Amino acid sequence: MVGGLREGEGAPTGQLQRIVFNDKWEELRREPLLRELHQRIRDVRQGPDGLLYVLTDEDPAALLKIY
Repeated sequence: MVGGLREGEGAPTGQLQRIVFNDKWEELRREPLLRELHQRIRDVRQGPDGLLYVLTDEDPAALLKIY
């Protein structure tokens, strides 16, 4: 998973991207997620509970827990 602050020239157009690789670490595809939030994604981490935590960079910012 990769967080994106911006896509193109439109703002705010942040998104989370799920990137799938093959066994040789070659990129197979990207799947954009959370575009509908219209929030720039500052950081994404996996917590010790196995869930993803996403931090947005807007006012107000949000911390999202993804199941």
